[in-house]
Amino acid sequence: MLLLVEGVRPMTIPDRITLRCVSLMLLTVGGLVVVGSRRNRSLGLGSMHTGSWYLVWFGIGFGLTSLAWRRQQGDASARIAQESVLLTLLFLHAALIAWLLGYLVGPGWLMTRLGRRIASGAVRVDETRVRGTSTPWILFGISVLGRLIQLMGGRFGYVGDPSQLLTNPASTGQLVSVMFQCGDYALIVAAIAFVQQRTAVSRTTLITLTAAQVLLGGLAGGKQSFILAVLAPAMVLAAHGRFPWKVTSVALAIFVVGFAPFIQAYRENSRSADYTLAPSDAFRQAPAVLENTLAQDETSRFEATIDLMSERTRQIDSFAVVVQTTPTQYAYRPLTDYLYAPVLGLVPRMIWPSKPVISSGADFARIHFGAGPGIHTSAAIPPVADLHRHGGLLVLLVGMFVIGVSVRLLDRTLHPRHDLRLAVIYFPFFIQFIKSEADITSMVAGLPVTLLAAFLVCRLAFRPTADPNHPASPPNLTVKPA
Repeated sequence: MLLLVEGVRPMTIPDRITLRCVSLMLLTVGGLVVVGSRRNRSLGLGSMHTGSWYLVWFGIGFGLTSLAWRRQQGDASARIAQESVLLTLLFLHAALIAWLLGYLVGPGWLMTRLGRRIASGAVRVDETRVRGTSTPWILFGISVLGRLIQLMGGRFGYVGDPSQLLTNPASTGQLVSVMFQCGDYALIVAAIAFVQQRTAVSRTTLITLTAAQVLLGGLAGGKQSFILAVLAPAMVLAAHGRFPWKVTSVALAIFVVGFAPFIQAYRENSRSADYTLAPSDAFRQAPAVLENTLAQDETSRFEATIDLMSERTRQIDSFAVVVQTTPTQYAYRPLTDYLYAPVLGLVPRMIWPSKPVISSGADFARIHFGAGPGIHTSAAIPPVADLHRHGGLLVLLVGMFVIGVSVRLLDRTLHPRHDLRLAVIYFPFFIQFIKSEADITSMVAGLPVTLLAAFLVCRLAFRPTADPNHPASPPNLTVKPA
């Protein structure tokens, strides 16, 4: 209804952008009420349902943060016209409606059965207990080993020379990436062990591993590591009983006034247009960077973090530049990109040395935002932008409908409320959908490896019950309305 105001009286472009942003946010709120009201009083947010959190992220990433476009943006986004942003906001309304329809319609009987098969195959009826107190530590050790392998190649997350990712990708890169994920799996398994045992040892293990994961992520220059280290155990606790709002709120405050400002300063110190520090040099300088960061005024740190995160979470730029340049400047990409993506993800580079490098983000930054050849950066490509550049509005609407169906399938069949062990599978897909920064090709390419890794972790982490005469009750994998 708000959009009809534009036809009633003349409005300036900034006012029209404001109106469409507010309209999009109201649409996401309405969708959240419809999607989440059938679950609980928290509208599915406290129970960590992907559909509910996707709508929140959509409203922030495309609605709230887009208000910055009331003024023409500078830097890389200067080439985007405000008129393109206006048109993009209309497309986003249509895309969100298509997603909502897909989520509400949901998967059919066949897809639901497939989801149940995946769930029952991953978490066996007789393997309900965490294998031992050392299991989370073994998983964490695997992630540390992966980081050490990467360090031997001259990189440690963000720190080091990033050019080798595009020019000389390691044959073990895919394996190392899976090893990294074992750090998050370790926290999930530790949280499950804590829920099952409620002992001082399990509590200490969970807290220690969470702190260690944050520390390693900080040295790697990643803000996301902190968020994942908090969300992974929080998801298990939420599925078991209640979301730990108090602990999460404290963690959020630490992130805003401490961790995020440090990471920004650490990155700027580790790499610039003129130099790139070796990981060992960056590590040595990290304490001084932290000291200088904490010496700043808390208010200035808070404001700087809010500004940084607002810019970082604003996703409309990538979509608007596609709307503006496709197909007038750049032809639509072929839909066959999505067909061979699983093959790219499933076959390791050590078997297929000439496998094409999936560098969509780097190519996108170079083509659409003018990143120079010496600048190694990767632009976010939200699924809506990727779908539009593969065929325009029709492909966008069909694709968003399918994504809505997929998210409903995830919530209906793999949510850990059925069985806490399903968090091992659910968590990486939850993050993938909520973050929404990867193009469809990258998401599909990572699907087989993610499922395989989750299955292997379940085999390693859980064991049969100790008493064979009293087997565990089968997990509740009956699909409830979601």
